[in-house]
Amino acid sequence: MISYFEELKSSDLNANRNNLIFKCILCGSKEKYISTSKLSNSNLKTHIKIKHPNDLAEFNNCMKKRPTYSTTMSHKQLKLSEHPAFVNYCKVTSNKVPASCRSLMRDVEYLYNKMIHEMISELDTVKYVCITADCWSIFHKSYIGFTIHWINPQMLERCSKGLACRRMIGRHTYDNIAESIDKVLDEFKIQNKTTLIVTGNAANFVKTFRIYSNDNDNDLNECIGESEENEVSIEITNTLEGELSDVDNLISISLPPHQRCAAHTMNLIASVDIKDAEKDLAYRTISHKVFKKCQGIFNKQNQSTLSADIIKNHLGRYLITPNATRWNSYYDAMKCILENIDKIEDVCNDLQLTTISGPREISFLQEYCNVMKPISRALDILQDDKNVSLGY
Repeated sequence: MISYFEELKSSDLNANRNNLIFKCILCGSKEKYISTSKLSNSNLKTHIKIKHPNDLAEFNNCMKKRPTYSTTMSHKQLKLSEHPAFVNYCKVTSNKVPASCRSLMRDVEYLYNKMIHEMISELDTVKYVCITADCWSIFHKSYIGFTIHWINPQMLERCSKGLACRRMIGRHTYDNIAESIDKVLDEFKIQNKTTLIVTGNAANFVKTFRIYSNDNDNDLNECIGESEENEVSIEITNTLEGELSDVDNLISISLPPHQRCAAHTMNLIASVDIKDAEKDLAYRTISHKVFKKCQGIFNKQNQSTLSADIIKNHLGRYLITPNATRWNSYYDAMKCILENIDKIEDVCNDLQLTTISGPREISFLQEYCNVMKPISRALDILQDDKNVSLGY
């Protein structure tokens, strides 16, 4: 790739530390600088495609060899196979010496490339696909994952596979998400056969498709006026010379139509919209009182093994406790309390907690579970792997 771009240090142009800066050699005296993600060559490819189309084919072959941040990190992690303690452990337990880091890395890359090639070949026989996308963070690192779904034309059965899981460098802003999605679609050659991309209702995903989706051209002007923390600076010299900026590269991205996840929308009703009921003073008073008592029991079980044993001795089981990442968990927790309401008073006494007693509090729990049961049932249906469809 050195025949096309020269990599510069971030400090040379005071660039974002999460991006790499390249100077286009083919532009000569015009000195065009391109900023691109550590995990993506899309901005470089777009520049070559528009400004130097005759060199695009050769450039595509060259850029495949560019090492990425994830490859470098994987190499460092695989180096553990050569650690003396690990080598000695393998000798003792299996009387074998582990493969070298170089051999292991070569095998991993071979199997990975083989898997990608087989996936592309399989998808090449499919006419239409639908994909899902989601972002998350864990251990101070961000990721974006994709699954893909299609109907087998012979058996007329739904097929599903994990498509990709990529590191995201930087914030989960709409432009970073758009670039990540576009790169995956291009890699697996499904840009023109993806009928829908299903995501949650997060504002960054919604804005991504309102700006870059084929079906949302009418919303473009509205979204451009919205405030966004990740601003892109444009060099005035480049603008005067008619050069493309990073904004031009991003606008060239065109994403398939967007579909908000019905299950996530239903979950928002159960977890967010239901808080509007607290505008009623009577509901707010009784709900805060009952839920606070229930949360005290959950905290005791989660924070103390002694308390957990007391609960199990009385109920014959542990209580279901709310979990923010598991939909329906709050309803399931309240239902579990209600099903064991006759023994909860003894549990609270042994744990030295205020008891849930009185017909008014118990009646509230019953009404809460009756109201939330249809939503919980709908969520279970919508989260199904095989039988759910837009018909629901």
